[in-house]
Amino acid sequence: KIQAGQELTHSYVEIGAPSWERHAELMEAYGFECNCSACRDDKYTMVQDTLLTSTVDASGVLTSKKFKGICMLPLAEPLLERDVELSKAENFLDEAWDEENVQKELDLINEACRLRCRWLNPRHVDIFETHQRAHRAAMAGKNWPEAAKHCKKMIEHYQGAYPAWHPLIGIQMEVMAELCEMLNDLEEARKWYHKAFAVLAITHGRENTMVRSLQERLQELG
Repeated sequence: KIQAGQELTHSYVEIGAPSWERHAELMEAYGFECNCSACRDDKYTMVQDTLLTSTVDASGVLTSKKFKGICMLPLAEPLLERDVELSKAENFLDEAWDEENVQKELDLINEACRLRCRWLNPRHVDIFETHQRAHRAAMAGKNWPEAAKHCKKMIEHYQGAYPAWHPLIGIQMEVMAELCEMLNDLEEARKWYHKAFAVLAITHGRENTMVRSLQERLQELG
């Protein structure tokens, strides 16, 4: 609950990104250095940054060249097999941008996802990005099983990166519920609708049109 007189804050940038990326973006776009609790809590920040950027064996950080100079954690040492496969993943993703066939696009993204999941921490931002792209491609191709698989991974990432009541979590849970309906799994759909409602009733209020629609759908499903 929000207490009387409690300060309310809003994030200017993606809070699911590592701290050095947030700091660079804030300085470039707004010209200030952030001192919020998520940025100044060294222990919390280090844990989150490690999860979002480290290798699967936590031997070091793998981040984009743009941010290597400002990364606050030790970089991973070069490893031939890993670096070759991650480079292949990048190539698959580049190919996917130009692919007009939705199923072939999804296949390329899934292969990139497989390679990234082999070498990167499950919470790594690059893995999230890959699940996000795969989800979009699967939705475009009406491949509901694949869409649901990647949607669930996106929810897991959001739950690790955001507060439990963040609206993005609730919205993605609603998408997951709709996908379960597409797959005729009504019991699972009800579970996800309930979870979505619990979040969005807080963030949007029970009188919000979207929230009321959620409640009506739950009543229809029984």
